[in-house]
Amino acid sequence: MLKIAVIGSEFFGKFVQDIVRKNIFPHIQLEYINDITFINYPAMVKATLQVLERENCQALVLGPYDYSVIAPHTNLPCYVLHPDLQEFLLLYPQIRGCKNPAVICPTTDILDLSVFEVCFGVKYHIQYYEDLRKIEYLLEDVKRRGHQVVIGSNIIFNTAKRLGLNVYYYFSQKSVEDGIRNAEQIIQNLARENQYIKEISTILENATCGVIYLMRDALTLNYVNRTALEMLQYKREDFFRLPIRDMFPQRVLDQLLDSNLPKSKIQFSLCGVEVIGNIVSLQMQLGTPGVCLLFEKVSNVIESEAKIQRERKRQNFGTQYTFEDIIGDSEVLKSAIARAKRFALSNSTILIHAESGAGKELFAQSIHNYSVRHQYPFVAVSCASIPDTLIESELFGYAPNSFTGASTKGKRGLIEIANHGTVFLDDVDALSPSFQSKLLRVLQEREIIQIGGDAPHPVDIRFIVSTNRDLKKMVEEGQFRNDLYFRLNVLHLRIPPLRDRSEDIPTLIWHFLRSFNSKLSERVQEDFAQVFESAFAYSYPGNIRELINIVERFAVLADVDRTDTAYFTALCQMCLYPDAAAAKQDLNLPLAITGTYKQDIANAEKIILQHYYQRSDGNISELAETLGISRATLYNKLRGCRKH
Repeated sequence: MLKIAVIGSEFFGKFVQDIVRKNIFPHIQLEYINDITFINYPAMVKATLQVLERENCQALVLGPYDYSVIAPHTNLPCYVLHPDLQEFLLLYPQIRGCKNPAVICPTTDILDLSVFEVCFGVKYHIQYYEDLRKIEYLLEDVKRRGHQVVIGSNIIFNTAKRLGLNVYYYFSQKSVEDGIRNAEQIIQNLARENQYIKEISTILENATCGVIYLMRDALTLNYVNRTALEMLQYKREDFFRLPIRDMFPQRVLDQLLDSNLPKSKIQFSLCGVEVIGNIVSLQMQLGTPGVCLLFEKVSNVIESEAKIQRERKRQNFGTQYTFEDIIGDSEVLKSAIARAKRFALSNSTILIHAESGAGKELFAQSIHNYSVRHQYPFVAVSCASIPDTLIESELFGYAPNSFTGASTKGKRGLIEIANHGTVFLDDVDALSPSFQSKLLRVLQEREIIQIGGDAPHPVDIRFIVSTNRDLKKMVEEGQFRNDLYFRLNVLHLRIPPLRDRSEDIPTLIWHFLRSFNSKLSERVQEDFAQVFESAFAYSYPGNIRELINIVERFAVLADVDRTDTAYFTALCQMCLYPDAAAAKQDLNLPLAITGTYKQDIANAEKIILQHYYQRSDGNISELAETLGISRATLYNKLRGCRKH
């Protein structure tokens, strides 16, 4: 509820009482303060201000005199009431027939009643005063001249009445009501302005570039944002103590001071940090010239550019996988493939939900190649790997010279490059809320606007997005836009994790083993089920990606010249649990029993020694120290193992 104070005479008090009684402003709490204290007891002004603060008043409605007394001591917005034609129109029925009414008002209220005089045939005698002490003299002169009626403020009313004059108060209740409405509007306007200032401040403080604002004439620092302080490694209070001339090289300082034309891509050392930035001149109120510096650290620009280049190199805008490359015969996998093929024949957005490593991009590429868009580009974008500050320029592109470091020729975005094809947004849940709204517009309107551009570009794109998180839950928690979720979740494809299709694990292991080391696969083919028995039962929390890593590890570490199955079985377990502690806890080395005690002991030593050798990654010195034997003894034992 708004709270407005009305300050004025007892007339204002009666008006406020009637306004409250009629409940004209049910959403406003009115506080009335009698202004008699300002006239008789100037010390009471301070007490009145305390009341305003205690009651949390948001605005004041008052007359010109009260405004002159109160305004210098408060920051509250004030709406000042001045007599106007409305007052005299409402007052006319009471003074009808009076030929020469006198209007007494301060010089701050210059009245023009000529229109009213022509319309109603009344001639007003207007007199102005500057000094309250001359009011009585002025009224006595009015009385001597024979004026029948006097119109004025409260102090005029009381003095004229004491002198026996017929007097009327020139403010009406309607004026007070209008004043309250205007004060309410002022409060709302200030709230909007404060919100705007707060939003701008939040944007500046969280901008990815540094911002420094200077007043050019006095060469004073007015503002620096948080990003700039972090880049330059200064605390705010320390930065404001720095002399301006010590911050900038002389050539940059000259550019800051001399020209009103903007300058871009200026590279220099700011407080010892290499930066590149733009200079923007601003003309503030009262002609005070200001200048703003927007800058980035050169190292950040280089790092971001390198990251983008790495990402773009990975994206060749083509595909290498089809549904034929998806390995497995389980029913859940066949069902997912069949569903994906049906989806591929439409142009609707597809949401792929799968755990990490389950093959989201494999399915996305297969869908693209199965669709009518297969002859057009397939652009894959990892939303989690591109910084939020760069993803808009990467996807939408930018116009020439649209921001610091932008190409003079501009750049096409990935969406525009993929026109008529498919855009695959991996880890779509990583998008920031601000970019989610921009993506929503692209999905709805099928058009993009480049950064710095002034016209939309229509695009014909099929979107496939993926996530390993529960987007619906993220929507409920306020982390993902509800409208974007429903726009993305048109066709929902779930890829089963590897644990839900364990019957495919042997096929996958055999496929990748042949791919990594065909000779090794031939060596273990006969005992394949025994060697990889533990791998068949493993849960694979990292899904197919983890399975590939395990098989590759096995292919690299295995001695293809070995013939004993126990060795490969033990190696498989070690590859499943590469961590030493886990291996020690979970690895059971199988030992064949021949019936000859000495032979069995020798075989056991070889298997155990081979196990420790694999764990040491071939570091002879470290292994000898671990086993408590000399390097020479260790070499002899290892040679003995290889002979067998």
